Amino acid sequence: MSAPDHRDRDVPFASSEILSGSRPKWLFEPWIGERYRQPDFGVRMLVIGDSTYKSKDYDEEYRRYKEEWFNKRVIRPYANEEWQDRFFTNWINALAGRRIEKSERKGILDQVAFYNYFDQVLDDKRTPPM
Repeated sequence: MSAPDHRDRDVPFASSEILSGSRPKWLFEPWIGERYRQPDFGVRMLVIGDSTYKSKDYDEEYRRYKEEWFNKRVIRPYANEEWQDRFFTNWINALAGRRIEKSERKGILDQVAFYNYFDQVLDDKRTPPM
């Protein structure tokens, strides 16, 4: 039995998942930018974060958005200049090789995939991931 062809997938999966043909279950879907397949960087880039911290409205918002919460309530608002985040700003500036303007965020985020290594929500920054 040969492994299924997964070249059209936008995000790499563990080899056991590729061999079984199954998709992983996740709390949050990965961010996959609109231009991820053809970025200006010349290569596809997967940015790995650490974890996510709970917002005051998280419980209600997660019931509404489910797996799309991270993309709809964190990444899209950041890309649209609706809020600031030092982590996102730092890695985007590093990727661009310069300090970018807020108006450039969306263009860069559209060219990358992003996922947190620990797919869980932590109460605060002092709570270690499990």
